[in-house]
Amino acid sequence: MNAQLQARFRDPEHYPVLPDGMQRSDVERLIRRVGKTLGMTNGQIHVLELMMAETRPSDWTDPHVQPVCHTRQSNIAYLANLDERSVRRIERVLETTFGFVERNVGGNYQRGCFRNRDGSLKRYGIVFTPLIEAVPHLVAVSEALRNERRDRQVLKQKISAVRRMVKEKLAALIEEHPEHKTLLETAEQLQSWPRRFSAATPTEAMHELYNEMGSVVDKLEDFEKENAQESGRADSDVRHDIQDTTEENLVSCNTCNTCVDKRPAGKPAEPTIDDAPPDGGAKCLEKQDEADPAGHKTQNQENLQWLTPDVLCGLCTDEMQLRVLLAQGKRPCPAPRDFVIAAIDRLVPLGIHSSAWQEAVDQMGDFAAALCVLIIDNNVDHPDTPIQSPGGVLRAMTARHHAGQLRLNQSLVAIRKRKRKRVE
Repeated sequence: MNAQLQARFRDPEHYPVLPDGMQRSDVERLIRRVGKTLGMTNGQIHVLELMMAETRPSDWTDPHVQPVCHTRQSNIAYLANLDERSVRRIERVLETTFGFVERNVGGNYQRGCFRNRDGSLKRYGIVFTPLIEAVPHLVAVSEALRNERRDRQVLKQKISAVRRMVKEKLAALIEEHPEHKTLLETAEQLQSWPRRFSAATPTEAMHELYNEMGSVVDKLEDFEKENAQESGRADSDVRHDIQDTTEENLVSCNTCNTCVDKRPAGKPAEPTIDDAPPDGGAKCLEKQDEADPAGHKTQNQENLQWLTPDVLCGLCTDEMQLRVLLAQGKRPCPAPRDFVIAAIDRLVPLGIHSSAWQEAVDQMGDFAAALCVLIIDNNVDHPDTPIQSPGGVLRAMTARHHAGQLRLNQSLVAIRKRKRKRVE
């Protein structure tokens, strides 16, 4: 028995226990979750779980006793359907390589629980105190894996969104220039992109594909602008068409470099709409009668001409505005896709499930769904009635869009009015 183990047996107060709220079963789930990441084989995980199951659950939370597996190797080998030599080798790896156990055996590798003449217990077997001490590290590894899976899911959503943008822009341009070499090559490139990613796909490869897709969108936008100039249309008349059922447009901008809340000269003032606070459900949208006094179209046919990139960026929360800037990169002006990417980045912090986002995208398109997230993001901290369930609100907005009752314009105007009041 080594000196450290002897000290533990002599000093009961030294025995570590599981963190508050954790039980032996939680450690077993933790091992199954992170074992492969740590380099453990299926056999090692299985044998470790079998030995853990032979301990008393209370020993993992009792500071006066250590969890010890007294079961003989032959019995563990029988339960694991292995030979004793394999179990002995696994025990050695669990002790020396992973540091999860300590072998405290008697003469002739004796295991069991014996009572001495003075009434004290003599316990021989596999001690799991090192595994208890390793739990914080295992929890950190598990959290890192959860974050990695979440980041991969977010990246997949971004790739899907940009792929749709490429497909839509390309279809519109090929209709006008069916034989253009650049567009035909881009169409072939689009077909070469993978549609699904397995768990074995490296995250780096997914990032490379995402960046490649972004470059293709830039190329298509440059092509669009060049052909607009050649046809005699001014740059200021080029619109970023939003392919959704709301028929919304984001006015292009050639001079903006940062997200600031300002209205360019010559732009008409947006309509005045009362600021009605959200109630955390479908009523979170600022509502108005069907006869819109501002002269706006209703039933999802809205006038959003006042939404320049600068204005829209100014409507974002600080967190979403930062995401817009990161998505914008070195381009002088944010584009519609930057707001879509920023909205995807805000889904997890807001607690919006990916299925709610996908339903919104399927119903109203990427950009309109991004505007919904922008509105929700502003109203989770509403001064009067903050939204309690962002995911539920997004689903409610999707349902309203399906019913022809969604009015994003009114919500956005109300948010801008509230922001201006805050500044004043």
